[in-house]
Amino acid sequence: MKLESFVAEEYLTALHVKLVELMADDAKINLGHFKAVFEWIIEDERRHKQILKIIEDLLTKRVN
Repeated sequence: MKLESFVAEEYLTALHVKLVELMADDAKINLGHFKAVFEWIIEDERRHKQILKIIEDLLTKRVN
């Protein structure tokens, strides 16, 4: 349950960052250097997702 909650938080963070990017593009706001930071945050969230999947797989194997 805690793992699922953590994963949901990771997805929500990535979603918010992407939403800000889309809103800025729509409003013709140049995010400049912030765009790189947003991309790094999204990439970091993807890595977190991969790490959690590996942990889940390892825990599942130990239980079985």
